Amino acid sequence: MRAFTLGLILAGLVWISGCSPHGAPARDQPVSFPAPSYENLPDDSRNELRQAWESAQKSGDAPTVARFGLILLSYGQPQPAIAPLQRASELEAENFAWLYYLGVAQAEAGHPAEALETFKKSLAKKPSFVPLQLRIADALLASGHLDDAEHACLAILLAHPDAAAAHRILAGVYERSGKGEQAAEEKKLAGGPAANLPYLQDPWIEALH
Repeated sequence: MRAFTLGLILAGLVWISGCSPHGAPARDQPVSFPAPSYENLPDDSRNELRQAWESAQKSGDAPTVARFGLILLSYGQPQPAIAPLQRASELEAENFAWLYYLGVAQAEAGHPAEALETFKKSLAKKPSFVPLQLRIADALLASGHLDDAEHACLAILLAHPDAAAAHRILAGVYERSGKGEQAAEEKKLAGGPAANLPYLQDPWIEALH
């Protein structure tokens, strides 16, 4: 059932990203991905992950390869998810979803500089997507670009004053800059009641989880 659901999600993601599979290579040469970790996974999840890995090994089409990366990411294995998502984004360069998930995998695997470059490429496809703007600000902070991270957060807050996540990132910027009072103030703003704001909805990450 989970595999069927993920298949529907992937089909929807291609449509959401505005990228038609027509004109993109439907298949390429089979590629080799390292075997994933099955540790601490229940039997049905192990079978799903194993089948996804085997399918990605045999088939070079972007959705199949990306599906393997997405399952890895959903099971908390961001590092091995990078290779299949990188491959999928190469096969379908105009697909926002594959590129976005690649950046997410890079960030969660502890590669903020690489994630930042990937997110910047994603931003060219969806410049008004606020969750992506926040991920860029977070990656700037994690990469040590404090001034750029501050400017990114302030730009988001200028358009969306109730974006609590921007306050959270800004608190981190001020903490690392030695501005304790400003950091404390931003933490208060970030700790307010969570609001279900339409512009903060992230259909790609929601679909993943």
